[in-house]
Amino acid sequence: MIKKINIHFVLVLLAASLWGTAGLFVRAAESFSMPQMDIVFWRAIISALILAVTILFKDVKFFKIKLRDLWLFVCGGFFSIILFNYSYYKTMSLTSLSVAAVLLYTAPFFVMLISIVLFKEKLTISKGGGLVFAFLGCCLVSGVVGSGERLSADALAFGLLTGFGYALYTIFSELLIKRGYKTRTITFYIFLFAAFGCCFLTDVPASVKFVALIRKLF
Repeated sequence: MIKKINIHFVLVLLAASLWGTAGLFVRAAESFSMPQMDIVFWRAIISALILAVTILFKDVKFFKIKLRDLWLFVCGGFFSIILFNYSYYKTMSLTSLSVAAVLLYTAPFFVMLISIVLFKEKLTISKGGGLVFAFLGCCLVSGVVGSGERLSADALAFGLLTGFGYALYTIFSELLIKRGYKTRTITFYIFLFAAFGCCFLTDVPASVKFVALIRKLF
């Protein structure tokens, strides 16, 4: 008898597969000279719109948030999504995709350090060892080890900012989950505020015209 497929396992694999293609789309956008912040804006606004549609069909109660928690969603959008994505895309432009991915996964180290301060978690030998081996595994799988690739100071700085921003997404999400919010609500508002924040960091009308021009080429 064939066992039922665990949908959660499938979703994890699907998420990993989609995440793995991010660098390809970023490189394609950069080939048209699209600024990194514009890429962040379009990713945020498209994600927010897709999530809004799913909430409308699922249950509009997921739109409901408390005013006192608004700052967590705003900070999640500004200091995790914008910082994380911009730094990640910038790192991709300064070094190889594999190196950028490895630097991204310094995030667990930042999560652990922040959790020790914020949530009073204890750093155990098993947790520390797990972090080290996980990072070494990323280096080995990506082929960074033995490649002889040199890392510039700028690439390292933006790479570490990527890890820090990614860690903040985990931290803000954890704080919001503890306040009773569902994943769909958290993700929607964090991306919505990220898109709003990008409006102050990029020329939106010019970006819309630029995307429309690219679209005509196809």
